[in-house]
Amino acid sequence: MNIPCGNALCYYNGRVYISVDNILFCSDPFSITQCDERQRVVGVFDGRINIVNKVDDGLLVCTENEIVFLQGSDPVEGGFQVIYKADYGAVKGTDRIIKNRVKAKEGSLLSGTGILFCSHQGVCYIGNGGDFINLTQEYYTYKYGANGTAIIRYKDGNAHYIANIDATYNAFNQDELQTIDVDTAEY
Repeated sequence: MNIPCGNALCYYNGRVYISVDNILFCSDPFSITQCDERQRVVGVFDGRINIVNKVDDGLLVCTENEIVFLQGSDPVEGGFQVIYKADYGAVKGTDRIIKNRVKAKEGSLLSGTGILFCSHQGVCYIGNGGDFINLTQEYYTYKYGANGTAIIRYKDGNAHYIANIDATYNAFNQDELQTIDVDTAEY
């Protein structure tokens, strides 16, 4: 059977992982176009899957309602250990792989391959072993949308995660709301 058409896609350890609504499928090994849907169901999740992406030792799966890490290298050979990370969802299209060190809010450094993405409660990072941290939750609040996009810009030795979400509100600092003086002019 051909691989189904889905809404999130990732290649990891010789298989294509694709979500169809709330079900995650995988292709046959090293055959990216073939998938026996009867035998290749990786998991059924709570809500439509918005993000599927990889780190060195597992898969990030984000739905509308939860963030899950599937630790392991293959769903058939050894299986995945399912580790629930958060009970809030993520914004489709905002996941980007980063291979630099990420400084966490406690000052610790997370290194190796990781994924930055916008969740419904802030910008998050997940790395190898399922290391998970919400980097902005206690500092910024924003209205999230269903879709977005993001890039990682490298400048002066730093990586900057820049995201655009289809919401009508901007992020703001919870501790100190910024005020802007606007001069009005007639044209």
